Amino acid sequence: MKKLLLFILTLTIQTTATIRYVKAGNPTPLAPYTSWATAADSIWKALRISVSGDTIFAGSGSYLLDFDTLPQGVALIGSGIDSCIFNLHPLSHLNKFSLVVYDSSLISNIQFRGFNYYDGFGIFGR
Repeated sequence: MKKLLLFILTLTIQTTATIRYVKAGNPTPLAPYTSWATAADSIWKALRISVSGDTIFAGSGSYLLDFDTLPQGVALIGSGIDSCIFNLHPLSHLNKFSLVVYDSSLISNIQFRGFNYYDGFGIFGR
């Protein structure tokens, strides 16, 4: 019985992973953002509904990231470091970092701009 329960639990965990899309300037975003046609128009929207195991693909464009958290176990993959740019310019000076990244998260093919050591804004790993 324990093996059967463990097997069912494993299947449930694996089926909850979702691929989400983000497209800068998309005029028709529609949650849960599971296709390019309904892609989120901001990183924030996709991150808000993502859970461990999800993958977020960000298309070409420039994205403003004031403050956000990449949840544990979520992969954030850009279309390329020359075409997918995250601007970390802070809109609020209350935060000392723009992106918090938790253990077992993945970031790939994204260029980050607008952070520096002196202001304290940037990426913080936990």
